[in-house]
Amino acid sequence: MEWCIDVVGGTDPRVRRTVAIYLDEVSQRLGLAEAVHVEPDELAEFTPPHGAFVLLRTRDDVHPRGGAGIRRLDESRAELKRLWIDPMVRGHGAGRTLLDAAVGEARALGFRALYLDSHFALTEARQLYLSAGFEDAERYNDNPHAQYWMVKPLHDELSA
Repeated sequence: MEWCIDVVGGTDPRVRRTVAIYLDEVSQRLGLAEAVHVEPDELAEFTPPHGAFVLLRTRDDVHPRGGAGIRRLDESRAELKRLWIDPMVRGHGAGRTLLDAAVGEARALGFRALYLDSHFALTEARQLYLSAGFEDAERYNDNPHAQYWMVKPLHDELSA
């Protein structure tokens, strides 16, 4: 498949839809009694110059097949949030393409490290992060659903 990347702000209507689908799926996979809902303030954090939302689609798709948010933690650190790939395109390089685009966008925004948190039930996500150079890190937030935290230094790759 040939992938297209759109980098948008958190107010783009496709972001709300993509994040809602992600939250529904994650809530089901984690066995949560009720779905986690997106807060409008969170979506606003995915807006330049301190963040962005990366959407993945095929050339022929109007609707995204994946997405990932980047938001500022502090001057040098950003966080990767809400990475989701449509189950219909998993296994076709979509996850790596999206993750690489999100890492590139975090670097372009000037961040020196990209953090994330996740849950052990999302096994394929952890494998993707490890294969992309993320390493286990100390807990950096109070997300009640997170079971592990990771970081990818970006400064060593500025010249890559």
